[in-house]
Amino acid sequence: MLWTLWTLSLLSALIQFLACVRREAPLSSFAKSFLFLTATLLLSPHLSLHQCTLAYASLTIGLGVALTFLMYLLLKSPKQLFLKTVSLTLFGVLVFFCWGMQAFFVMNEERPVLKVALTGKIELKQLEWKAPQGSLEKRKLPHYEVVLKSVDDEVLFSQVLCGELVAIRARVFRFTRLFNTLGFSSRYQFELLYNGYNDAQSYNRLPIQAFSIAELSRHTFWHKFFWKMWSGAFMQQQHFAWLKSATLESNYFPLVDANQRPIVREFLITISSGGLSAIPSS
Repeated sequence: MLWTLWTLSLLSALIQFLACVRREAPLSSFAKSFLFLTATLLLSPHLSLHQCTLAYASLTIGLGVALTFLMYLLLKSPKQLFLKTVSLTLFGVLVFFCWGMQAFFVMNEERPVLKVALTGKIELKQLEWKAPQGSLEKRKLPHYEVVLKSVDDEVLFSQVLCGELVAIRARVFRFTRLFNTLGFSSRYQFELLYNGYNDAQSYNRLPIQAFSIAELSRHTFWHKFFWKMWSGAFMQQQHFAWLKSATLESNYFPLVDANQRPIVREFLITISSGGLSAIPSS
């Protein structure tokens, strides 16, 4: 979607540039482009607020190109100096306002990416394990169902796990503020769903279970190349000026309460410029 908005910017600049060549009033061409872009965004309800702001900022850049060229055409007319100065000042203020709003939305928006549903269903399963400093154990343990859904409530993955906690691990790319301002938001790739416990003693004597959820993320050529760069940055083997951090992040959710009763709740995993976080789903 980001590249689509940049394409709109270039097309808008080209249209208004040609309008100035034809000596058409730049505000008239801008009004036409504004109405066209508004209609396009209304037909795209999936766009977030900061993406719409970026689109209008791109349109403003097109207006700036048109006004700049118009000032060049009027250069031989000293009487238009005041009009050109006012136009350039208003354009600068509008551009900085639009890009400031764009940066604000990118840096503060929490974009929902996944739902974690704790259904409260219990299954008793026979497990056999050996703690690092213990003997072989074999007994039935309660397992709790965890369902991963899309933001639109489509079931993507379901699994039962033992333990007191369940966690989701993901790779996260965080961009620098400059790239946030240009419309690039943090990137993520889910990797694992695994169980956990509330204290170190339980981790050392009870079984650990982990399941791959990599299929929830896209695996096109571009994404494979992108996450290969993440590996280099995470291992401190490469450095990229546009990358703020490459991290592994986990979000934990309680499977049971203090009385060991299963919890029935839904959580929403979000991504922002600060990385992954989770909030209760309304």
